[in-house]
Formats: sequence, structure tokens, C-alpha cells
Amino acid sequence: MSSSALAVPVHVATACACDQRSEQERNRDDGRKPDQVLTFFGVDPGMTVGEIQSGGGYFSGLLSAAVGDSGHVYAHNAPSSIARRKGVNPIEERIKEYGLTNMTPLVGPVETPGFPDGLDAVFMIMTYHDACYSDVDRAVLNQTVFDCLKPGGTFGILDHAARPGKGFDDAHECHRIEKCALVDEVTQYGFVLDGETDCLENESDTRDKIPFEKGLRDHTCRFVVKFTRP
Repeated sequence: MSSSALAVPVHVATACACDQRSEQERNRDDGRKPDQVLTFFGVDPGMTVGEIQSGGGYFSGLLSAAVGDSGHVYAHNAPSSIARRKGVNPIEERIKEYGLTNMTPLVGPVETPGFPDGLDAVFMIMTYHDACYSDVDRAVLNQTVFDCLKPGGTFGILDHAARPGKGFDDAHECHRIEKCALVDEVTQYGFVLDGETDCLENESDTRDKIPFEKGLRDHTCRFVVKFTRP
């Protein structure tokens, strides 16, 4: 485990400071440390990457800036996520607002988001826990990610940490899962655990409260793990 701050490369620092991000997103950076997360996951210019359940595009927007014009980002949302936004796809809105030419919006089931083959990386940022209490078939999900990655490709997962021994039991009520349970599950599908960082750990978080409570948003104890397709 990495326990010290990573040296942030210039392209990542530039991505975090770029003008294709809203003020609201920038205001969340202190709690989310995107420079450390992108650095840990090894996001480089020219990479082709995907994000499952990208929401409004906070992370996909950073990916777009980090991979640059020579790279590409496939930003996915499930149909239910679009329906909750009254049919508006925030990724399409983001592409229009910032004139992004290296981002493609995808809408489809979580298990089969529609990514092309040969991706350098796929990310699930604080959304794997949603798959643990919904009707998502996680076996299909993990196999799909494995199949669309090139050999040596990265499956990066960041999520809210549950209490020891809870496994996936708190996924619905508290929107949290236990890191060791996630690692055990994902490695069943051929992935190899390639590292983790404690950059978002928070010992003061009791891990039994919903992350959206006042004072907890962006301050939960979160784990960040990286898997590789051999």
C-alpha cells in the first residue's frame, strides 16, 4: 500500500486545473484528491479508457483532460440514471458545454456498457457498491470489463469503505462495501490485484453512516484499488 503522497506528473496537474471543469467540481477536489487518484491509476496521455456509471462526469471530465486529444474516454451511464435526470444525459451536455472531441457518451446496462475492445483502463468511481444491491449481474460485469481490456489493462475501483466483517451487507443501507470482499470477488474473474493507496482513507469515519450525510460528503473513508488483466 502506498502511504505517502504520490508525485503528480505535469499532465495530471494540468488536467485538474483545466478550464473544462465547473467551479462546483473544483470545490470538491480537496476531499476527492483527483490528482492522487489519477496518478495512482497511471492515467497517461493517449490512453483509451472507460468509466462505468459516470454520472455528471466529474471523473470522466478529468480523464478527458488527462488523456488529451490523442486519447479517448467512453463515459457510460445506465438508462435508469438518465431517467432520474428526466431523460437528459449529463455526459452529452458536458461534451457540448466544453466542446470535448475525445469523449463518447454510452447508455446501456451496467453489465454491458458498450465499450470497445482493447481499452487501457476501465474505472468504477464510488459506484461498485450500487451493483451490490441492485439487479446487476456482477459476474457478467466483471467478465465484460476483463474482456474489453487489453492485456495489462487496468480496472480501477474507488469506493466507500464499510466496517470490517461487513462484506457487501452495507451496500444498500450505507452505500459502503468492504475492500477485502471486493478484492476477493474481482480476482475471481482473472484480475490480479496490482496495488492500492490510502490517499482517501479517513480514520475518523466510523464507516456506519451514509456518505451523503452533512459533513461526510467527500470525507468518508474510501479505498482505492487497482487490478490488472494479465
